[in-house]
Amino acid sequence: MRKAYILFILSSLVCVVTRAESDSTVTPLSEGKSYLPAVVLSKGTLNFLGDVGYSHFNEPFLHQGGFQVALQFAGKSRLSPSLYYQSGSMGANEKTAARTLNFKTDYSTVGVQLNYQFICRERARQILVPFLSAGIEYLSFTPKGDLKSAEGTSYYYWDDGTIRDIDEYSPNADLAQLIHRDYTYETNLRDANLDGVGNYSLNSFGVPVGAGVKLNISGRCALYLSSTVHFTFTDNLDNISSSGTGQRQGDSKNDKFIYSAAAFGYDLGAPRETPRKKKYRDKDYKDIDFNALAKEDRDKDGVADVDDESPDTPPNAKVDGKGVPVDTDLDGVPDYRDQELNTAKGALVTEEGITLTDKMIEEKYIADSLAVRASVTEYVRRIDENDPLIKKGLPERYKKVDLDQNGIISDKEISKAIDEFLSGKSTFDTNEFYKLVDYYFSQ
Repeated sequence: MRKAYILFILSSLVCVVTRAESDSTVTPLSEGKSYLPAVVLSKGTLNFLGDVGYSHFNEPFLHQGGFQVALQFAGKSRLSPSLYYQSGSMGANEKTAARTLNFKTDYSTVGVQLNYQFICRERARQILVPFLSAGIEYLSFTPKGDLKSAEGTSYYYWDDGTIRDIDEYSPNADLAQLIHRDYTYETNLRDANLDGVGNYSLNSFGVPVGAGVKLNISGRCALYLSSTVHFTFTDNLDNISSSGTGQRQGDSKNDKFIYSAAAFGYDLGAPRETPRKKKYRDKDYKDIDFNALAKEDRDKDGVADVDDESPDTPPNAKVDGKGVPVDTDLDGVPDYRDQELNTAKGALVTEEGITLTDKMIEEKYIADSLAVRASVTEYVRRIDENDPLIKKGLPERYKKVDLDQNGIISDKEISKAIDEFLSGKSTFDTNEFYKLVDYYFSQ
């Protein structure tokens, strides 16, 4: 019956989280992320905080083990919901002058919680991600005690610190035998009804509140270190409550426990870091003639395309076994367009494979120089045509400097004008002389 109820709660929580994810309008941290969850498996220790053991510092905590499996859904913000199932055992032993108590409780719980991750939006993938968590859970538990030996004999704790099979204050106490605890928790404490409170509920709700850090190993794998305090709504995890009397008297506070664990997570919805290789099926090849493909020779040089390193060889060109045109003299020009098939080793050749002579190099240099000069001349001519001063011709006031009357002030003519200005023989004043120089450089 309990298992059916737990499954019902778990399925209900799945529906709630799925609807919350679909209705959210918050902008996601990463676009296009799948809604598949991350599976997180953890193994940890449990510390009980209740009426037995915790407040007595002469008795160390009794660490018990637990495990948890969680489905964590990628949130559209720093918040991410998760569903989890947790199971384990917690307990404590207390032995003082005032009382001797022990218990061990097996429990299981299902719950839903929200995780708030401290993510830096500026970083593409943060390695260490601190987080906080809180939620609500449904708890089932069964407290048991080690009250009897393996032979079924009840334990009696004497004032001298020994354990015997007869009460210290019994009339026949002198017949008592020493026995030892077997630490087998065989007695169902609720059914034993030691405090006369009857059959209290073995189910409760709780509020888990925790903190931890996530270490991203890769895009899909991560390690978690966390500690969560489970605040329960019951005071019977240890079977000690305010309803007890004598040494079984407890306080009115509800019990709680701490689950500290290391976990491994695998994100099913994260993109693959290496693309999945495409798998081909037989039907993908049914219309392909592989024999024809293996024999195809596009340039008809006798070498199939699958082995041809030069698949566009001209017709009738002689090629080697790799389909590359033959170059007999190794001058870089294949024989089919080499006009000089016996070029000397290391000689410079033209595009036709002809050896370059000094005369050919000189002629090429002159031809290139003339071409450059012609281009520069044409460029200057076009500039002159657009220069307003040159288009108007030599100004009247500067014609006396143009000694050869060709309409252009030459280098010799401007030099002579400068000498006359410096010797004080020029008819130009300073302002006019500077304008003359500007005109000379602009023509």
